[in-house]
Amino acid sequence: SRLAGLDAFDSVAIQLCARRVAAVSGDVRKALHICRHACDLARLDNADKVTLKHIEMAVKQLFANPYVAAMQTLSPTAQLLVLAALQAVEDSGEADVKIDEVTSRATDLSRALGRDAAPWSMVEASIATLFDMQLLAPRGANGCRADRCAPQVQADDVAFALKDDPVLGRMASTLA
Repeated sequence: SRLAGLDAFDSVAIQLCARRVAAVSGDVRKALHICRHACDLARLDNADKVTLKHIEMAVKQLFANPYVAAMQTLSPTAQLLVLAALQAVEDSGEADVKIDEVTSRATDLSRALGRDAAPWSMVEASIATLFDMQLLAPRGANGCRADRCAPQVQADDVAFALKDDPVLGRMASTLA
């Protein structure tokens, strides 16, 4: 509504921006950030108005971050582990959580979705992958095996990455 009275934006472009952000997080700050970036792109084009093309380019540039791309390439088990870690951090209010809590939550989520729980070897391999990709940071005593982890990816990036998955996308959007 702040931008609707301005002649600098095409009305369809504003609607697209609003829909894109609403689908991911609903955060008006993110919508304004997209519009600001689209304005910069329009200026570079010497355009009189911000058009649909500028909004689409801004969305692609702003959301084309490595965390989104990484989340989209993960196995379903690893995606559930990231969701479980984000839920555990949100519920606890702590920066890191016990890995046992994350795996337990991931198993519960899997069963709630009507899926079989992943074998422990797959869960361990997925956690190692998440550590290697730096989507989860291992925490623990020096020289000891990590017993805690901290998500290194933002909930809204996860929601954006999983938005096309009807189930996981809905779960992720509740965190953003």
